[in-house]
Amino acid sequence: MRILLTNDDGINAPGILQLAERLKDRYEVMIAAPMEQRSAYSHAVTYFRHETYVEEKKIEGVSKAWAIDGTPADCAYLGIYAMDERKPDLVLSGINQGQNLSADIIYSGTIGAACEAIIAGIPAIAMSYCSYTDPDFSVPAEIAEKMIPFYMGLEEKNFVLSVNVPQLPMEEIKGYRVTYPQKPRDFERKLKKTD
Repeated sequence: MRILLTNDDGINAPGILQLAERLKDRYEVMIAAPMEQRSAYSHAVTYFRHETYVEEKKIEGVSKAWAIDGTPADCAYLGIYAMDERKPDLVLSGINQGQNLSADIIYSGTIGAACEAIIAGIPAIAMSYCSYTDPDFSVPAEIAEKMIPFYMGLEEKNFVLSVNVPQLPMEEIKGYRVTYPQKPRDFERKLKKTD
């Protein structure tokens, strides 16, 4: 099976690199990810407005890797249609640094990239880690590996499977629960006005 990895944290983010490391022995892995941090770009695309700069990268165990000067959705689109004559069987977006819950999914570039895959008719999983500081993505990478056969085994795969992994050791994770997005969380953005 051919898996395209993408994200919104950038091609050098530890989440995508540890995910590639985890999957490279079982699957054919390709990467199409932003050159730099592109969080909160939602499903924005730029590929029809201007030429997109793409740089080929060498990542051990990955068949092809591209750093793209674009949004996460741009990366998914180019990864699906331009990296290879054969399309991927699955797009896996992440592992995102921080959760994607409630209203987060509207803003999330991680989710946006996965939605671009669904539009292209490719099954998609979005992986998020409920930590903004932990550099060790081994637990969410292990869970991602377990989610692949579960999701690909479903009869209908016309939706994004968004997985949020708590910051816990693997032995403390009790299982999985299927949920639906809840109402928006109450939070306030701090603004500073300058004349």
